[in-house]
Amino acid sequence: MIQILYTELNCNDQSMLKIIYLIKNILNLIGIVIPIILIIWCLWDSIQNMISQNGWDQKIIKKIINKFIAAVLAFMIPTIINFVLDILGESGYQVGTCWKEATKEGVKNAEQSDIGFSENIIKAGETIIDLRKQLAESWGKK
Repeated sequence: MIQILYTELNCNDQSMLKIIYLIKNILNLIGIVIPIILIIWCLWDSIQNMISQNGWDQKIIKKIINKFIAAVLAFMIPTIINFVLDILGESGYQVGTCWKEATKEGVKNAEQSDIGFSENIIKAGETIIDLRKQLAESWGKK
């Protein structure tokens, strides 16, 4: 983990931002889906307990409380990770900076800068070809 913090990342790289953006979306999805599943599971255990009419023993209550605590923690995980990486970004770590920049707009901006870079390379290549033609013509006249 410490090695990742000191790694130099290129936050302008479109593929890097897409990967980080995907990870952020997966974490947000986990923070929503897992708690819903655990709460439904708690409800299912409660309904089964009511149907069986055995009463609320400590074992069932403990299972429901543990699932509820797990749901709250799963809900908090994306928030905690975002908070920690925001602090790292403000502290100058590249991972935190890339985490902040990995948004929908950040990925689009990286795409546009990649396209602009490619267009500049193409223009430079065309300029070189034009210069070669002009040199060839000037050499041909002599």
